[in-house]
Amino acid sequence: MKKQHYIPLVSVISPTLNSEKDLPKLIESIKKQEYPSGKIEIIISDGGSIDNTIKIAKQNHTKIIKNKYVFAEPGIYLGMQKAKGELLMVLAPDNIYEDKYAFKKIAEIFSNNEIYAAFPKHDSLPSDTLFTRYMNTFTDPINHFVYSAAANARTFKKMYKTIYTHETYDVYDFNSSKIHPILALAQGFTVRRNFRTIRKNIYDDITPIRDIFINHKIAYVHSLSLYHHTIRSMDHYLRKQRWLTRIALEDKRFGITARSKYFTTFQWFKFYLFPLYAFSIVFPMIRSIIGYLQDRELIWFFEPIIAFLTASTVSYELLRMRLGIGKIPSRL
Repeated sequence: MKKQHYIPLVSVISPTLNSEKDLPKLIESIKKQEYPSGKIEIIISDGGSIDNTIKIAKQNHTKIIKNKYVFAEPGIYLGMQKAKGELLMVLAPDNIYEDKYAFKKIAEIFSNNEIYAAFPKHDSLPSDTLFTRYMNTFTDPINHFVYSAAANARTFKKMYKTIYTHETYDVYDFNSSKIHPILALAQGFTVRRNFRTIRKNIYDDITPIRDIFINHKIAYVHSLSLYHHTIRSMDHYLRKQRWLTRIALEDKRFGITARSKYFTTFQWFKFYLFPLYAFSIVFPMIRSIIGYLQDRELIWFFEPIIAFLTASTVSYELLRMRLGIGKIPSRL
């Protein structure tokens, strides 16, 4: 008798805003999945695009939701509220699964009733910028410095106790350390339908994961790569850092300020130490050498450059805020 595979309805939620360049590639990659088309629901949660995003979404028969809050985080929340799937998967327009069996592999993991959520390895292509490759390997320099091994799934095993290892995924005990992991409702994060989406801060997509790992098991699917083409250029990266700086200080629902209440004393110390670390150049160089010897990741050698650029950009935006110059810059 043949084994019955678990084939749940998967709702893909993609928050968009002027995403006409990326959205066709995302939709195409979803359509290429070796997964029943009738078992995939695509929800476009749009923040008010003025380009061809909506036209593309309509042409591909997706479900379109108006995101009155504009930002991606509440867009995800709204999408989850309207989703019909047994599994809710968040994919940004710049996310691509090149593996055509990605959905099938993820669904198979959820056939284990103990798994409540799952997320893939974030990866880069040789054509991606150094900024994208760094972000996918470590996350941004500030979080990488403050959270250390808890900043990216590649190094979670250094921070957390492994509950069990499977050939395709690992499960960690995120309660085994006082430092919370950086996990967000983004970039391929998939959760069961009964996830509690009603929460006080719909602008934060990281702290809700705390509600999951306290009581449930989350699978890190190390065998599956999600290509996240996040940063197009140095100018794009610097604008994004300026936006993050200003929005974190002017609207504390966002970013690192929204989750800083969970910082340990040591994390607070490292947070305030980061500018000295970044501007020193020497310490990032030492750290990059040690990191490379441990991980054999060449992108470690980009650490001194990106740390210096980040600290300089944050300082620049802080000065502009002190002088009352400008408004929140666009991150797009």
